[in-house]
Amino acid sequence: MKRIVFLASFLLLFLLGGGISNAQVNEICGRTGEMTSLGDSYGYVPYLYGKIVLEGVDPDSKLQKIVVGFTERAQPEKRMILDKSGNYCFRRTSGDTSAALVIYLDGAEVARRQIMSLGAAQQREDFEIKAGATTRAAPGTISAKYNYPPNEKTAELYKKAAEAERGKNTDREVEFIKEIVKADPADFIAWAKLGTLYFEKKSYSDAESAFGKSLAVRPDFVPAMVNLGRTYIAQIKTEPALQVLQKATAADPKYAKGFQYLGTAYLQAKKGSLGVEALNKAIELDPVGCADAHLLMATLYDRAGAKDLASREYRLFLEKMPNYADKRKLEEYIKANPEQSANN
Repeated sequence: MKRIVFLASFLLLFLLGGGISNAQVNEICGRTGEMTSLGDSYGYVPYLYGKIVLEGVDPDSKLQKIVVGFTERAQPEKRMILDKSGNYCFRRTSGDTSAALVIYLDGAEVARRQIMSLGAAQQREDFEIKAGATTRAAPGTISAKYNYPPNEKTAELYKKAAEAERGKNTDREVEFIKEIVKADPADFIAWAKLGTLYFEKKSYSDAESAFGKSLAVRPDFVPAMVNLGRTYIAQIKTEPALQVLQKATAADPKYAKGFQYLGTAYLQAKKGSLGVEALNKAIELDPVGCADAHLLMATLYDRAGAKDLASREYRLFLEKMPNYADKRKLEEYIKANPEQSANN
């Protein structure tokens, strides 16, 4: 475990750098048949994807029909009928901040979620739906209870911000979001968006302030807590990061990314055992969505010279992501550095 503590900074750099790969979107979108062209890659094309889990199904009853609908402003609704895998994938055509996902069960709407574009090209949204339910918010992701749609004071500003985002003009986008929160200080989602933009610009003090204002309006807004924790981590404010991320994971124990960043904070605090435990919890909660944590821990072990442990993490990763682009490279590493029997 000393090797884990010694190299915690390596894992921190990988997490703050946005992860190692786009393997999870490749895996899920590939399964749904949504494939990029030869000139594209999943890393640069905006995809909205995820998995729908139907709980409490009676094996003797007729299988309910699940349909996922995706709407963007001024665009007709896109719909996808799910197969047994529960995977869905939509290619986004705009940076519209009022986009929404709607889940239909046998024709009845059972869940709806506003979709925010928070920086990354890809966005994963998972749902857990009770069989026969009329409505249920999915744990572990941005719930419908956090919905705060644009109003007459901010609708046009949101449109301009989306246009700036499409044009990759971050400075203009920041200005429009600042106008939104000035016009409507209660828009906690806009405050969180502003914080994310500041984080991307490495303006960590401003990001910290924006996330704090989001939480001042909605203290239970877990995504803002997690991003505030990331901001503290970036500034090496380890204790505040631990405090807010512990609070976030307690508030929503199924929010996988919360545990992923909590693990990062523990490693920054040189608490290797707790860090690896939190990262493994993230994987347990979202095996595919947090599969890259295996790659992060593999890198950590490799740098520490524990190549057998790195091989184990690579093997576990490939079990979840068998179509990973660099699969052969990982397989060669595993072959050259076999796992020890005690670690199997």
